[in-house]
Amino acid sequence: MNKQKIITNQIWGIGFIAYNLLLYTLFIASACNKPKKARPIGTQPKSANGNKGVVLPISTASSQAATAPSRPTVTPAQPIATPAQPIAIPAQPIATPAQPIATPAQPERYFERKGDLFFIMERVVSGCNSGFWYNFLEKIKSAFKVSDIKQKYKHSQNSFEIFKNNFYLMDMDKDELWIAYAAIVEPSSNLNYDDIEMVMTVSTANGLPFSSHWGIFRSPLFQMNINQKLQKQPHKNISVSLHAFAARTILQLHADKIYMINAPALEMRDILIKALPDTAIAIGDNLLKEACEEELRNGKLSQEKIPLLDMMQKIPYRIKKEGKSGDGDIILLDPQGIEIKRIDNKEDKNKWFPEIMGTPYIAIDLKALARAG
Repeated sequence: MNKQKIITNQIWGIGFIAYNLLLYTLFIASACNKPKKARPIGTQPKSANGNKGVVLPISTASSQAATAPSRPTVTPAQPIATPAQPIAIPAQPIATPAQPIATPAQPERYFERKGDLFFIMERVVSGCNSGFWYNFLEKIKSAFKVSDIKQKYKHSQNSFEIFKNNFYLMDMDKDELWIAYAAIVEPSSNLNYDDIEMVMTVSTANGLPFSSHWGIFRSPLFQMNINQKLQKQPHKNISVSLHAFAARTILQLHADKIYMINAPALEMRDILIKALPDTAIAIGDNLLKEACEEELRNGKLSQEKIPLLDMMQKIPYRIKKEGKSGDGDIILLDPQGIEIKRIDNKEDKNKWFPEIMGTPYIAIDLKALARAG
C-alpha cells in the first residue's frame, strides 16, 4: 500500500516538472518573436554612446564600408526557369516563277503572195507599230531631199505628201488606219524600210459605207537599194494589184462597205479606168458636173475636161455636195441615187474629203475593184 502511494507521488512530480518546462519554453519563444522598431533607410543604428545614426550620401557610402556594420547580402529571387519558347517566324510567301515581260501585241496583218512579191496590209496601232511608220515617213522625207531623187521621183513625192497628210489626219484609236504595201520579203517583225517597193494608206471607220486609198507611191528607199536586193529592175504594173488586194481585205473585214473613194492623180485615175468595167467607177460630184456643163454651153470647156464630162454623163455621180460652193453637207448615194450616208461634221468632211489640188473625187465599186488584180 505504501509502495503504491510512493509511485503515484513520483508520477505527479514528473508531470509538474514537465508542465513548468512547457510554460518556460512558451515564455522564451514569445520574447524572441517581439517585433523591432523600423529604422529609416540609410541610417546607422545607435552608437554605444546613444547618438543617432547619420544619413550617408551615396558617394561616401563605400568609403564608410569599413566602419559600417556588415549586413547580409540579399540577392534578388531568380525567376523560375521556363522552357525556351520557339521564336515565331512569319510565314514566307511561296516563291512564284518570274513572269515574262509583257510585249506589245503584234499588229493585225493580212497578206497575199504574187510571184516573188508580197502584198501586205497592216493596221497601224498607237504604241504597237506606229513608231515604225512614223520613222518610215521621216526616212522618205529625208530621201526626197536628195536632188537627183527629187527630180527622178517627182510624182512619188507628190503622192507621198498625200500619204503623209492622211496618216496624220486619222485617229488611230477611233478610226481604222491601215498601211497597204508591196514588199520583197514575207510579212514579219523584221521588215526593213527598203524592203517596201510600193505603199499607200487605207482608212475607214464605223458607219461609213466606203474605205479610202490615199497616196500610193513607189518608195525611193527601195529604188536606191534595188540592185543590192534583187539584182534586177523593180516590179511593173503593181499599183492596181495593190488596190485590189486592199479592197479584198476590207471586204473580208467589213462586208457592208460599198465604195473605195479617193481623189487620184490623173495618171492613176486613167490606170484605174482602164482596169475596171465602165460601170464600176463614178467620177466627180454634182457641182463638178454642173460646172462642166455650164462651160460646155458657153464654149469654154477645156480639152482635158471633155472625157471627164463624158464619163459623168454616162455614170451618175455617187457624191453630192450641198451649197453653191460645196461647203454644205456631203451626201453619198447608192447606184440608184438614194442617200445612204450624210456627212455634216466639218472635221469629218476635212478628214474624209480633203481638197486635193482641185482633183475630182471618184467612187469605185469595191467588189469590182477587188476583182481587178
